[in-house]
Amino acid sequence: KAHVHHHDNEWREPNSCCQRKNIQPRLLVGVVADSRNATRLRVFKNAHVLYRTAVRAHWAVIAWDNKSISWQPVVNHLFKAGIPASVTDGKKHSGYHPKLAYQLSFVSVCRDLGEECEALWLLDDIILQPVGLKNFIARWACAFEGGWPLVAQPAIDDSERQFWPFRKDEWERLKLVKVQALQTAYVEQQAPILDAHFFEWFGQNVGAELAEA
Repeated sequence: KAHVHHHDNEWREPNSCCQRKNIQPRLLVGVVADSRNATRLRVFKNAHVLYRTAVRAHWAVIAWDNKSISWQPVVNHLFKAGIPASVTDGKKHSGYHPKLAYQLSFVSVCRDLGEECEALWLLDDIILQPVGLKNFIARWACAFEGGWPLVAQPAIDDSERQFWPFRKDEWERLKLVKVQALQTAYVEQQAPILDAHFFEWFGQNVGAELAEA
């Protein structure tokens, strides 16, 4: 069972211990998506928001509709801004395929990145906001005695989420704003962040079978 360290200040304070440590995990942000204009614009904006937090991240997009060519201007613009990114086609046959079937491809991307991939952040149709983003990364990377959790996710500003621990408004309603972390039975697919070694193990031992189920 993971235990959260006691901290000397609130997370948002500039002199809190996690802010002083300034742990900068190296992330692979994985996105499985279509190639519509709105989707490409969302990923473009999210990449810039994360970049402004000084978190080192490589963005990898899998276009499940096999229209990766339409993503190339986004990749080029991100490259000019100093944000590494890549895009590939999903290359699946017609019919339904769960996202996990595509997401498992990120195992090889992360392996190729080597030390530049310490964790994988799987983002769905999420819009990142600067407020709280850096604090979430700091909590996840710094707060736990045994290192960051194998699987975690931030609370989301979306009142339609059914499982209350994932809803920002429920944390505020229950006055949990000073709670540093909450152990849950599972996380959803909107924004889970996973330890890279765990995700590789998961893909080899569990994920491949689940993806074909």
